[in-house]
Amino acid sequence: MKLTAKLALSQLKINRIRSFWAMVGIALSNALLVTVCIFIASGFSMFSGSLSGASNATEIFATYLSIVILPAIFIILIIALMTKVVISNVFKVSANQRIGEFGILKCTGATKKQIKSIVLHESLFLSAVAIPIGAALGILLSFIAVNVTNLFLDEINALTNVMLTQVSFYLTYTFSPLAILIASLISFLVVLFSAMKPAKKASKTPAIDAIRGTQSITVKKKKVRFSKLINKLFGFEGELANKNITRNRQNFKATFISLTVGVTLFVCLGGIISQANALMDFTALSYDQSHIVDYTSSRIRKINEATGWEESIYKKPIDSDIGKEITEKLAEFEGAEVFGIGGDTQTYRAILTDEFLTEDMKMLIETEEVFDESASPENYAITAAITTLDQKNYKKLCDAIGVPENSNILINSLGYNDYGYEKYIIPYLETMKDVTLQKADGSTKTYSIDAMIYRDNLPKQLDHINAAPFELIVPRAEVRYYSWYLSPVNEEAFKDYAWKVLEEYFPTDKDGEYMEEGFSTRVYRIDEYSKVMNVAIVIFLIFISSFAVLLMLIGFTNIISTLVSNVFMRADEFAILQSLGMTPVGLIKMLTMESFLCTTKALIIGDIIGVSLTYLINMSIRVSFPILFKFPIVSMVGSNILVLAITLGITKFAIKSLSSRNIIETIRSKGQR
Repeated sequence: MKLTAKLALSQLKINRIRSFWAMVGIALSNALLVTVCIFIASGFSMFSGSLSGASNATEIFATYLSIVILPAIFIILIIALMTKVVISNVFKVSANQRIGEFGILKCTGATKKQIKSIVLHESLFLSAVAIPIGAALGILLSFIAVNVTNLFLDEINALTNVMLTQVSFYLTYTFSPLAILIASLISFLVVLFSAMKPAKKASKTPAIDAIRGTQSITVKKKKVRFSKLINKLFGFEGELANKNITRNRQNFKATFISLTVGVTLFVCLGGIISQANALMDFTALSYDQSHIVDYTSSRIRKINEATGWEESIYKKPIDSDIGKEITEKLAEFEGAEVFGIGGDTQTYRAILTDEFLTEDMKMLIETEEVFDESASPENYAITAAITTLDQKNYKKLCDAIGVPENSNILINSLGYNDYGYEKYIIPYLETMKDVTLQKADGSTKTYSIDAMIYRDNLPKQLDHINAAPFELIVPRAEVRYYSWYLSPVNEEAFKDYAWKVLEEYFPTDKDGEYMEEGFSTRVYRIDEYSKVMNVAIVIFLIFISSFAVLLMLIGFTNIISTLVSNVFMRADEFAILQSLGMTPVGLIKMLTMESFLCTTKALIIGDIIGVSLTYLINMSIRVSFPILFKFPIVSMVGSNILVLAITLGITKFAIKSLSSRNIIETIRSKGQR
């Protein structure tokens, strides 16, 4: 073994505490990288296996790239950056504290290359031990992650009865040596790069300056106004602690960064969880019925050259008379009181002038994209929906507002998202007695408006925001979809019965692809639908929470290493202070205040950044959903207490270990670690 390697190894043995926590940081970092890489490999295995035969395999793969691969690359970069901060600080502190030793070595003939080699050998030894341990831990974590993910994929697979395709999603754990090799190589390069700058600095420092230590500390003459306030609040020990932090700025820098990042992650995570829960509540279907049976026609979308409007062509639309027949058959099942509703939201636009619009609607038109001025200079072309109900509920609605059957009823209520606020307005004046609906090909149809219904009388199935701004209920129509809401007594028996009814009207190959016959039919529980729709949010929350916790563990390895090493490496300084009259209580107070002041500064900045990021995330969400920003007070207070307790606990541990040393012996052994 070369002399430089022996010197590096001896330093790692002497500084066992710092070496241990550096290895923990490298191991955790590599474990995270291995987990991410194996997770990606398992996803590719799923794609090349069960999903490769799907007709929409290309789209699935593109989706996989966008929602898994790209975020995974981003996560790898974050892990690498965090590791770089942690490890570079370890080598920076180590090099600064040994600058005198390097000066002596240069005086005895050591070259710049050899000094640099000593520091780099330390990184090689640390990597040789920590990276394999991290790889083994990563294999275990990835195995757990894949199996936990499959628990949620089972929920997604329930979509074969509910949503769009007959594809089964299941991750098979893939032990990939290539993924482990790539992750380990990234870890090694990050460690090597982290050690490079401190190694160069140590090698370039002149021998005489290294022995004097004049390069390790740079003192800038400036007036520290904050010290007076610190002195009043915490006494002389607090002021001394503040000056020590300023003097040892480089030693505390990485600790400060790690604490700030940790607090930011926890505060931001709390805000994300709060907003995700609000989003799940919003997307949940809150109907009185428990089940939905529905039919949806496939469609082709294109731009009509005549008008420039997007045109939807339905392959197999459903006539409302058939919808009413199915309603009657489903109602024959025990306990099945059915609410049937059909709709067409992509065919028509209502051609209106502002003489029939309320002031609220005019203001909305000025600020929202709910109209198209291409109809003519004086007209608005507003997206329109045609809705039809089953006979029983349509009659009930007509009776409620006092109009005869066969009436066309305009829903005179418009709900919309006003940048996070859920708002409802009355959009139209009662003077409007008819409306012209125009298709994308330019053809028109005029409907009489026999009555208007307001939100107070609307069934829940018709009361929702972000719907078509003009919705007309008609006695009969040919529509794209028809849904039946009901609460059967015997759920399992009802599903079989409902499928038989649908098969009678819409025979289909159950093993076929989605929309292969030009339509889809589904039978499902409403709460199952809501659960499946939100499963992606749940997976995201679990993933981001786990990632934040593991990333914080990497940061805390640096915090422990820096705080503990800082106490032990300054043992001679503390011994001199005690010999000059500082009591053990005062020394403990000074060290505690160092941790407290450093942590408090990090908490303040971390809270500000975390809250700001949470607000920025909410700004993007509230564009599409009425989800308001909520101050993450619980996560902020909780994370602050936790971080402060951990740092003070680490400091207390280091002080307790130091207290057993003899003052005289410590001063005599100055410089020897």
